[in-house]
Amino acid sequence: MASWEETPLLSQAEEWERGERREKRAKEEIPDRGGSKERVGFRVYLVCSWVLFLEGMGGLSSLALSYFYKSTLKADPALLSSISSISALPWTCKPIYGFLSDAYPLLGFRRRPYLALGGAAAALSWIYMATYVNDPWTGGVCMTFGSAGMAVANVMAEAILVERSQGETQEFASHLQSVVWGAASVGSLISSFLGGYLLEIMSDRQVFLLSAVFPLTLVPLSLLSPEKRRESDKLDPSDLSNKVRALYLTLMMPEILYPTLFIFMLNATPSTGSAWFYFYSSKPPLGVGFSAEFLGTINVVGSIFNLAGVILFQVLRIKLASS
Repeated sequence: MASWEETPLLSQAEEWERGERREKRAKEEIPDRGGSKERVGFRVYLVCSWVLFLEGMGGLSSLALSYFYKSTLKADPALLSSISSISALPWTCKPIYGFLSDAYPLLGFRRRPYLALGGAAAALSWIYMATYVNDPWTGGVCMTFGSAGMAVANVMAEAILVERSQGETQEFASHLQSVVWGAASVGSLISSFLGGYLLEIMSDRQVFLLSAVFPLTLVPLSLLSPEKRRESDKLDPSDLSNKVRALYLTLMMPEILYPTLFIFMLNATPSTGSAWFYFYSSKPPLGVGFSAEFLGTINVVGSIFNLAGVILFQVLRIKLASS
């Protein structure tokens, strides 16, 4: 291979121009990438933490949903379990949402429009649940639609985190993850505490209307997403195929494949959650007759341990980094 001195001047100029184009494209793909917590910026923490906080606040309506299907729609435990499983399917398609946002930017942006659309979809599903749903399967469609909206918003937040973590140390990437998942744990704790109490003073449909307010905040919040407008919305098929191939190769890595299969088998096993709810909430002799407020208190315990796990991870991370 010829050295730099032996390369013709024209080739040097072409190489320099190609390098500038690559650098410009990298800046467009990962705007304002920083090397410290200060340079990442407040907007990254705000947008990503709020999305995960809303994910935790989703528990506000989970108890109301169970009572809605049992008392209002008169659904049996098997039907509720089936509908809950179907409504969770959008969360298994998260890579697809990432590919779509990368391949089809809207109005020159890859994250902002999808973040707003996801929040709007989730809000509309809760509004429809509160006003029009009168049979279990229509409710299942609404739940699936709302679940897809929050899954899209979650993917956009995670994409922002990944982009901002590129070129950073593993310690800093772990710091970002602990902050946003701490927000999710706080949201889960608040929703667990309020979920049962609200059902004592409000109807299940009123709780659904209240739940619609939170994802709706993603519409204005999406404007704060730290993203620069792209000059072109054209799809690059080769780039998309490379992303698909990279995802496949990543999944085939033993350290990724085996844990993924374990989690898949764990989630594929039958769940007794709906049956337990019917047993807890039914009066004797069919159950133990727990009140909605007490069931919410039980959920608080799990949320406290989730938050404790996040705090413990952060403490151990700092301790290991300083050693």
